[in-house]
Amino acid sequence: MVSGPSYALPPSPSLLLFPNFSLPVPRIVSYNVNSLSYYSTSADLVHRRHLVSSCLRDLLSSAYILCVQETNLAAAEALALSSIAPDSAVSLNSFKMHVAGTAIIDSPAILRYYAPVDVPLPANLKGYVQLRRYMPRAPPHQPFQLFNVYFKTGQSKANVQEDLVRSMLSADSSIDTFVCGDFNFIESSEDTTGSFTPPPGSLFGRLDQL
Repeated sequence: MVSGPSYALPPSPSLLLFPNFSLPVPRIVSYNVNSLSYYSTSADLVHRRHLVSSCLRDLLSSAYILCVQETNLAAAEALALSSIAPDSAVSLNSFKMHVAGTAIIDSPAILRYYAPVDVPLPANLKGYVQLRRYMPRAPPHQPFQLFNVYFKTGQSKANVQEDLVRSMLSADSSIDTFVCGDFNFIESSEDTTGSFTPPPGSLFGRLDQL
């Protein structure tokens, strides 16, 4: 699988091509919103919701695909994001209200060339990992797929994260694949002000298989 950019836009998309790919590498932006504050009613959190929505609109204006983590939405709340980008396509991967959740927003630019479909994944990935496959509307474009990841944090997170990665390996690896999101682990104590427990080597070994 191929790991694509998760936050930086390529300086010149026309220069970044797969050998067998007729469309430039898609501009993918990853953004952990730490909740969309969709259910909030207090003035400060409503203000925060408007700020986050405005940021999402700005990001989507310069990206083909926007991956969002920690939406904290219930299963049927696609309107929370579709209202931000009415001409885009929204795929929700919600766990339950106020907990985790990811979403992928496809801009009109990518929808002109591709028909995205959600790929079913094992049940333990719900709310934490989603996979979206992009099927070309016409040749010579080639299919690709995208993992949007929000790995669990907190106690015993390494074991849970390794289980999530193990389940991700069930996906078809013959398709060019991008992986982005919030992985919630660090490799060095210098990257945190809290306690540090290095992730197990087996986790990195499984990530190398993606």
